Amino acid sequence: MNRLLLFSLVVALLGLNGCGTGASFRPLTTGNLAFYNGATKTSRESVRFHVGRSAEDTWHVSPSKMTVTIKAIKFLQEGDDADDSSDSIPVTNCTATYDRASTSLIKLTDCAISVPTGTYVGVHIEYGTDYETVIDDPAGFYTDPAAPYKISTTAPAGGAQPVTLTDSNSNGGFSQMSTYFPTPLTVAEGTQPQVYVVFDPTHWLAVQLSGGQVAQVRTSGNPPIVPSASGFSRASFYSDAGTTLAYSGGSSHEFLIFYGDAETPVSLNQPESKFICSESTSAPNVAFNYNGLDWGTFGMLGRDAASSLISWALAGETTKNNTAISGYRGVLSLQEKSTIGDISTVSFKCTTDVPLPASGRVYSTAPTFTADDTFSVTLLAQ
Repeated sequence: MNRLLLFSLVVALLGLNGCGTGASFRPLTTGNLAFYNGATKTSRESVRFHVGRSAEDTWHVSPSKMTVTIKAIKFLQEGDDADDSSDSIPVTNCTATYDRASTSLIKLTDCAISVPTGTYVGVHIEYGTDYETVIDDPAGFYTDPAAPYKISTTAPAGGAQPVTLTDSNSNGGFSQMSTYFPTPLTVAEGTQPQVYVVFDPTHWLAVQLSGGQVAQVRTSGNPPIVPSASGFSRASFYSDAGTTLAYSGGSSHEFLIFYGDAETPVSLNQPESKFICSESTSAPNVAFNYNGLDWGTFGMLGRDAASSLISWALAGETTKNNTAISGYRGVLSLQEKSTIGDISTVSFKCTTDVPLPASGRVYSTAPTFTADDTFSVTLLAQ
């Protein structure tokens, strides 16, 4: 089934020249993996929080700091099983810390990686499921090693302290994600493959209160990996939650958009989002090849330069190894905004008959459609 996109862990691979050997044991070339901070620039209005905290509510909480560790990497050749990590190559000393107080898209660290020569259709990474985390939220949530669930509603002496939180959606010591490229890419001896990772855990933690005390802490879903062939020029975070900090109640409509250049969106994720369009209307299974864009759009993402309108399609359920989808279930559009605090309109139509790209799997512009309904979101961070 579709993955719920709750923080942004974004990977991109640059095209390289050369040819692969196709041998079982191929020479290794050294590449680089670069981490970048998520979208953190906000206004005072966009970080307001709900007052009068309910004693029995669920809160969606954003860490102040959170550290992720990449453990292994595997470049995928045609026919490889993306879920098979048996021949992944370990990555050592590769950690990076998202910092909400730091600059959006600032580089956090570089890590050396090893890649066999060859021609590849995608990349697979494995990351640790334990995250050193600091939460210091004005709604009244603080990390505290002495608290039963490591999060307290009362600030500990000396303020919030680092704790280790574990991804509740994982069954082991690491999780894995794969992304595929629009066209095959070749790594030859002497070339340096470049991988980019953007980490953004906004609203990734769900904290359940009971009697005013923390009764459960969980992660809301799995992180996505989506590519950009040219790195990342800007990011935009839209939500109807009213804040990038903690908020209470049900899920909100949220959209995190990364751009490869100033005009080209390369991924659109829904970190903590209300469900739009029922999957029960999905069409029969249809095969597809990843093009390395967002899980929810499967490449069906485009922008109209004249109107600054972004459109994308929602996929139905995915099959084993995500090699096919049960059609599409809707098409949406979002009006871009450039000033934090501006309100945008999102239009949607629930249909299995979504507009198809003129060529490939990427919209060259934003397709038009007659909307079933609309809702509003605010640009909260960029």
